[in-house]
Amino acid sequence: MPTWFYNRPLEKADPTEALVADVFNRLPGKWFIRWGYFYERKNLAGLRDKEGDFILMGPDGRILVVEVKSGRNRHFPLTGEWEHGTDNPASQLFDEWSAVIADLKANFDGTIPYVGKALCVPNVNLTGQDRLTGELGRENLIFGQDLEDFPQWWQAHMASHKTHCDDSVKAFHAALAKGLKPESLQMFLRQSDRLFEQFKATEFGLLEMLQNNRHWMVEGGVGTGKTFLALKQAEYLAEEGEGRSVLFLVYNLLLAERLKRMAARFKLKSGSITVLSWEELLGQIIATRGLELEVPKAPEALRAYFQEELPSYVAMAFEEGELPLKFDALVIDEAQDHDTTGIEGVELGWWSWYLALLRGGVDAPIAIYYDRAQRAAFRGVDGFDAEKLRDHIGGAVHLQLRKALRYTMTIYSYLKTLRADATAHLVDAIEAHDGLPAGPEVIQREADELKVREAVESIVTEWKEAGLCKPSDVVLIGPRKWLNDSSLGQGTKI
Repeated sequence: MPTWFYNRPLEKADPTEALVADVFNRLPGKWFIRWGYFYERKNLAGLRDKEGDFILMGPDGRILVVEVKSGRNRHFPLTGEWEHGTDNPASQLFDEWSAVIADLKANFDGTIPYVGKALCVPNVNLTGQDRLTGELGRENLIFGQDLEDFPQWWQAHMASHKTHCDDSVKAFHAALAKGLKPESLQMFLRQSDRLFEQFKATEFGLLEMLQNNRHWMVEGGVGTGKTFLALKQAEYLAEEGEGRSVLFLVYNLLLAERLKRMAARFKLKSGSITVLSWEELLGQIIATRGLELEVPKAPEALRAYFQEELPSYVAMAFEEGELPLKFDALVIDEAQDHDTTGIEGVELGWWSWYLALLRGGVDAPIAIYYDRAQRAAFRGVDGFDAEKLRDHIGGAVHLQLRKALRYTMTIYSYLKTLRADATAHLVDAIEAHDGLPAGPEVIQREADELKVREAVESIVTEWKEAGLCKPSDVVLIGPRKWLNDSSLGQGTKI
């Protein structure tokens, strides 16, 4: 998606103008668009009182001024007047084009980009098109058929013009995007929301079509929406028929807490969803036999506890007979982190325990969401075997999510540069969705260890003041598990 500089409320836009905006919004990244631009005729207060429609800057650095007309505003040749007493659209376009050039020269220190102009008339019929082409020239007109492939129109009528500007983006910002309120910078966030709404409509619809299947295996890279689909799947399973009790299982403790809050907002017509981390589930299993989780605090003792001691308690609990803890359906996110091996005498590792908690066993509905590339290296790449799991449960419909939706295009491009032996499998698994919004540039700073807190605080403050986010929307990621052990230090407040 392009980067928008927004000066006009959507609800006040002319229907034809809104239609054109929707077309421009589907352009790929690296386009810049200002919607709403005041030019010419200064009023008594010294402010410009005529507003144009769109100013576009393409990936090639050329700028186009676009004036949109519905095509219903007729011209009367005998009088030289236009219907409803409005100005000649060609004159309006020329005035705005002249103002844009003047603003570029006044505000940019250097050679300005090439600036073209076009009247966009998507509703004009063929006869009208011939007349307008004769009057204005084809390169100054955008018809309805041109909007079907606007980059092709651009290639035919803009790309041939020479431009000698060294930094078109800087010129655009200096002259055509200055003075906008911070709210305009939130446009790309609204685009992200819109993109995800489109994703939900498409992917959730796909889930609905596949609801007659009993088992699902959904594979997808980082940021492809697996967790949101898994939650929706749990909702479907809970409400189906007379209602089911669904166990939604994840490995990560923080993710489990987040998903509990999200699941709590569902207004289920029937059934229930229980979100648990792997650790919480095993704690509940041993609690049925009167045992308690006793997680050691010493780091060196943690691995032995989770890999040997706790699994042995769980195995003992199952050996003693049927457990009262039962569910009707199973949804597992981060499935690659749940071992299918490694427990002596247990055929399918942890999964044997999970299946034993289902009233229908392998005949119960089971949805598995995973990404092999995201399994932590220290856990061992062979600890999760998707094919072994598929064979054990008797097959499953397989969906593969390929496009990432979590990022702006700038973040996606940055992540693709982070190639190392430890990250190559993750980087290679990320593919960009066609409509990722542009978003602000990635900031990379180096800071002295004693000044990390100040650096982080300055970045968050800048984002807040620019209207990009609230501090509560920010996640801080570091190599330490506890804040007190991190470079931010004990008791830090941002």
